[in-house]
Amino acid sequence: MRLFVLVLCSFLIGTGCARDHQSLSVLISQLQSEQAGQRTLAIQGLTELGNEGDAAAQLKLGLLYVSGVVVEKDITTGIQWLEKSALQQNPAAAYNLGIVYSQVLPSEQLDYSKAAKFFESAAALGDAQSAYELGVLWHRAMLPESRYNKESLEMAYKWFKVASDLGLASAQFSLAVYHQSKDSARFDFKEAKRLYQLAAEQGYPPAMYNLGLMLINGHGGKKDKITGAEWVEKAALSNFTDAQFNLAMLFLWGEGKEKDQVKAFAWLSFLSEVKHPVAERYYARLSTLLTEEQKVNALKYKEEFLKQMLVNKS
Repeated sequence: MRLFVLVLCSFLIGTGCARDHQSLSVLISQLQSEQAGQRTLAIQGLTELGNEGDAAAQLKLGLLYVSGVVVEKDITTGIQWLEKSALQQNPAAAYNLGIVYSQVLPSEQLDYSKAAKFFESAAALGDAQSAYELGVLWHRAMLPESRYNKESLEMAYKWFKVASDLGLASAQFSLAVYHQSKDSARFDFKEAKRLYQLAAEQGYPPAMYNLGLMLINGHGGKKDKITGAEWVEKAALSNFTDAQFNLAMLFLWGEGKEKDQVKAFAWLSFLSEVKHPVAERYYARLSTLLTEEQKVNALKYKEEFLKQMLVNKS
């Protein structure tokens, strides 16, 4: 009879009979089950692994409790699991603790100093996003010891640079903004352009747009209106609103793009639908100048770029 039970359990691995043998990936896949019983067994299995010191299971449990997915939301329990995982030098757990303390808790419970501590420990383990979040805390003067002054901006720059050197596009963009500002002690158009290029090549829309404007205006090098307009268009097709409006203007004025009122009208039409106030005025004015045939062609072009935007979004 005992042999029978052992054989039975060997066939039931993955369903909960022998949870101590289950892999983390099997348990995580069980969480997606439509059957509540399977999800409950997965939580039990993860809890056993977590109690045995499995850092990945502890991280998963922490995220589940913080978000209230599968289990009843319990941020305190979630924090406890994340802290256990972070103590094992898990940068993802430390990063998520930083997010909890800086963004998730009710406003009266937010603790930016604790968040900074966890972000810093994750950054020390090579987590670029944590270094970036530290830069944001300093830049926005959200830490008790920070102020809107030179020292705080230098600390923000320091952490943005750590994240930038690790290849994070948002950090490269933030550094570029520092270098582009004429009020900054680090004002350097060429360095700003270089950093925007790095971020733009990773598909970061704000960097695509700013790089495009720098090329059009000749900041940090020779003017290149054609290439600049191409970057603005890439940002527009990534659904970056400022780029969409300026692309319409480039078509309207013939700057870097062949002058084309139909394409300008199409983009202004799109922006008017989302209540862009300036675009609405241009759209109304241009609407009185175009023929019905031109408006039909604008609609066709609009359908084309909307399809491309959907592709880019996916």
